[in-house]
Amino acid sequence: MKTCVLALIGATFAAPIDPILDALNWAEDAPQVLSAPEAWSNPCAQSPLKGTPTCDTSKSFEERANDLVYKQERGLSDYLKVYQGLSGNGASGVSELNIPGYQWWSEALHGVAGSPGVNYNGPIKATTMFPQVITTAASFNMSLVNALATVISTEARAMNNNNQAGLTFWAPNINIFRDPRWGRGQETPGEDPFVNAAYATNFVRGMQDGDDKYLKVSSCCKHYADYSLENADGYSRHNFNAIVSDYDQNDTYLVAFKYCAVGGNASSVMCSYNAENGVPSCANPEILTQDLRNDWGFQGYITSDCGAVNDVQNNHHYTNSTGATVQAVFGAGMDINCGGYTQKNTESAVQSGAAKLETVQASIYRATIVQMRLGMFDESTPFSKLGPSDVCTPAALSLALDASRQGVVLLKNNKNTLPLDNKTVSSIANIGPNANNNGVMEGNYHGTAPFLISVQTGLQMYVKNVNYQEGVQMNSKNTSGIAAAVNAAKSADVTILVMGLDQSQESEGHDRSSIAIPGEQADCITQVAAAAKGPVILVILSGGCVDISAFRDSDNVDAIIWAGYPGMYGGQAIADVIFGTFNPTGRITQTFYLSSYTDEIKMDDMNMRPNKTTGGVGRGYRYYPGKVVYPFGSGMSYTTFTCGDVTESNGKLMTTVKNTGSVDGGAAVLVYFVPNNAGQNGVELKRLVAFGRADMLKAGGSQQLSMDIYPEFLNGPEHKAMDGKYVSSCPGAM
Repeated sequence: MKTCVLALIGATFAAPIDPILDALNWAEDAPQVLSAPEAWSNPCAQSPLKGTPTCDTSKSFEERANDLVYKQERGLSDYLKVYQGLSGNGASGVSELNIPGYQWWSEALHGVAGSPGVNYNGPIKATTMFPQVITTAASFNMSLVNALATVISTEARAMNNNNQAGLTFWAPNINIFRDPRWGRGQETPGEDPFVNAAYATNFVRGMQDGDDKYLKVSSCCKHYADYSLENADGYSRHNFNAIVSDYDQNDTYLVAFKYCAVGGNASSVMCSYNAENGVPSCANPEILTQDLRNDWGFQGYITSDCGAVNDVQNNHHYTNSTGATVQAVFGAGMDINCGGYTQKNTESAVQSGAAKLETVQASIYRATIVQMRLGMFDESTPFSKLGPSDVCTPAALSLALDASRQGVVLLKNNKNTLPLDNKTVSSIANIGPNANNNGVMEGNYHGTAPFLISVQTGLQMYVKNVNYQEGVQMNSKNTSGIAAAVNAAKSADVTILVMGLDQSQESEGHDRSSIAIPGEQADCITQVAAAAKGPVILVILSGGCVDISAFRDSDNVDAIIWAGYPGMYGGQAIADVIFGTFNPTGRITQTFYLSSYTDEIKMDDMNMRPNKTTGGVGRGYRYYPGKVVYPFGSGMSYTTFTCGDVTESNGKLMTTVKNTGSVDGGAAVLVYFVPNNAGQNGVELKRLVAFGRADMLKAGGSQQLSMDIYPEFLNGPEHKAMDGKYVSSCPGAM
């Protein structure tokens, strides 16, 4: 059967990636990777479970799981056998009960992704690859987020039905992008807690919803909590103790996880490597049980990050024995260990009395309920017939292109240089390490796409004569290629410089120490822009920001575009914006800082507000008072907009957006609350409290937007006591 096969000139096929594992030696807590996961077969189809309450579909999932886990006639060894067989990311199964092995670890950050539970060795050879999260979030379009998550879950079910994926997907990543150096900021919606909360809610619903009884797939919100450091300031994520104030915890770091549990009704959460105020996340009952389960009503399973249980004892030194560690994590509320630590040590811990059997049983009970909600113990679900024909459908591919376009952000456009007219442009010099780079479109946690469109290929969709010159490599001191790039720019009608970062510069396990544009890219830009015959457009591909202030201020650089890591259609989406096929609507969800920012605050400083004790100057648009390259929410259009006064009614904010220009276009509208005492004594400078979109307004047209007010703002005691005003922001009005 035809599966996701397209003939696109110049497009190349993406290759699968190996599972993302730390280089650290985890010893007995190494993640369990099943090289050839066995096909899941319904345990209720045969004895000894057939006919038992476990398999009685008239009973609730809770009753069925209770029968499986707590069956009275089982002895201690049988209980532990059930635990050993069902837990761990690479669960071995319980042969006595005909329960097959299962790989809990599948990924789907922006499409079904390479991971231990996912393979492309069956009839499905590729899946739809959407833009990296930081790019999609720039659309400020939560309907889009929900739609793409719905496509991802459909393709995930189709792969599961062909034994090519599990049903428990460890996405989304909703940590706050608090520091521009963080290598995994690209995986997150950005620096604002409201945006992250809205993203979490809509993504999880798209993944899980689809039937009143069954989960479509299980979505996991990660990494809980306070995780945003890989290796910096002498720490690694495996031993970092995040010192977080109660205010920052509840106002910033935990917000998205609360909405993941309450608004999204997520069926899984992942506890993180780091500790919070001295307590490792996976052994922290305050956040796992009190906050998540008791206060927010979370009803799902909690998995550790891979190797995090070992960290509790051997990196955080919170416990000093295997028995104490087993009891600490299960007692805190963790259920599944990504790794082998609890599988190897639980039996002895329980038999010695160091760990309580009922605590271990409670964990496997919660995990089993999720498997049952997925239909893994039933004959069929409404999703059982999904297959290869439901993957990479025309509708899915169209959505991927739309998502890539909506995430592109126009940051500079002197003298209306853009959009270009392909009728008058006959030649382009396309220069830079990312100019003809297909792989940079993927970001991390990607799967196998049917194709990847580079900027080179995208430009050739409009202009035949595109002269590609690398100029400089990503992070090399070699400048020998600049001369050829300069010569190309001298003879071309238009010069496009495609610069920025890639996964060698920012990734899981790797933070940057500098946010300057790496290598000799700045020198290449400067020389080429000075020599170019025609207009110069700078395109930045990156997850985190780079300091491009010199080019923002340069008369030789006419326009700047940021596109993150824009997915399989990235090159086409960028070209569509450059040539005006799509009028840009994106707005950045992170602050673009000057390089000096990293000298002003250490990465291990978790304080959001300025802090005299640590010397921290404040983080993000809410608290940093200094000059920046581009503030949060920056983004321009090829037309102009005005936003009217903001009015409040019944928990909604209303404003009218009008297209005052001569070109049709959409607009993401942001509404901030600005306190009267902004910036004084730790009071925030402003706060995003609502946002909405007018997807397309005719020139001269207008639309009234009704937007939900950020609930944490309405309900927070500190915010309720503030005097201030609502201020609307339209594209270009920063």
